[in-house]
Amino acid sequence: MQLRAEQTLREGLRALETRRAKAAEKAGAAPVTERPEGALLTIDPQTGYIKAMVGGYDFFKSEFNRAVQARRQPGSAFKPFVYIAALEAGFTPASVVEDSPVEYAVGPKGKPWKPDNYDRKFRGPVTFQQALEESINVAAVKVQERVGIRRTLDVARRLGVESPLSENLSVALGSSDLTLLELTSAYGALANQGTWMRPTAIRYVLDAQGQLLEENVPEGKPALSPELAYVITHMLKGTVERGTGVAAKALGRPVAAKTGTTNDYSNAWFIGFTPHLVTGVWVGHDRPKSLGRDETGSRVAIPIWTAFMASVLAGTPVQDFPVPEGVVVVPVDLHPGEGCIRPVLMAFISGSEPRDACGPARSGSTAHASPGVAADPAFGQPEGARVGSRQSP
Repeated sequence: MQLRAEQTLREGLRALETRRAKAAEKAGAAPVTERPEGALLTIDPQTGYIKAMVGGYDFFKSEFNRAVQARRQPGSAFKPFVYIAALEAGFTPASVVEDSPVEYAVGPKGKPWKPDNYDRKFRGPVTFQQALEESINVAAVKVQERVGIRRTLDVARRLGVESPLSENLSVALGSSDLTLLELTSAYGALANQGTWMRPTAIRYVLDAQGQLLEENVPEGKPALSPELAYVITHMLKGTVERGTGVAAKALGRPVAAKTGTTNDYSNAWFIGFTPHLVTGVWVGHDRPKSLGRDETGSRVAIPIWTAFMASVLAGTPVQDFPVPEGVVVVPVDLHPGEGCIRPVLMAFISGSEPRDACGPARSGSTAHASPGVAADPAFGQPEGARVGSRQSP
């Protein structure tokens, strides 16, 4: 598995180099001379054992381990922490937030901050499910503002993030630096029904006679309820089925994942997991600079992730994530107010499913009518914010 991880990362970085060279030639620009770097990390979510770890393009040219030593902005790969905090606060995947221009007087040097979406478009009312699947920035910031920054930071800490985190709204968009190890192990807790396992690189140490000198047994702690872990996992499955991670469908098995891309395309991330394996990929430069226009997590990191996972999972049974008792999966319109024109399956903690679902529960425990968590008409315009123009932060 380790050898395959090294080969896959190197091949992915070479493909990026080739694209950049062709783009420079087409534009008549000087060739790009600085080679991009990357890291790949795979963990068994049930034990925390690190199965493969690659810290860069070539260890013999640079021993710096970018999987554990490099801190980089995760971009949208941080958004699941925001939505976990929202779920804990009583919201559901069917809750609605207004994706519309907004302005906060919290920018650098007192300047207004106007979060913008990647495509510079606004969609109006969107469900939390759609907001996460399509990685809608403005929606994530508004959810963050509503549930409280400290709730999100608490979620991140429970899921093993130890790096310093900024207490400002931009943290919802991944503005604080993290390591690939932190992010990958945090996602692993979702695959492990809410229990975070401490990442372990060395399982045991033997002496020359084969006697056991040291053994690291799996060490975990409950971080989320199994029910909530399944709900956010199901939301992240939608990211692969319909959203920014759709290229990972090529794996041909159930996957929950999230992409991440930072300003100027300087960092590209993809963290994804199956029931028994979680893998994270980061691509960027040691000295932050653009990877090139449109070199996003979807375009750069997903092909590396998919090629690696396809190789190591070949011949293993295709398994879906187990649905815990106390969870129902119900068809709900992805776009609010459209009358079930585009229903998708959403997971709910039993009793929180909406009364106006598009059909009966499909799996989990028996669904029943409940008020659930209704859309808050005031949610799209948080206190202390006002409408602004479409500008990037």
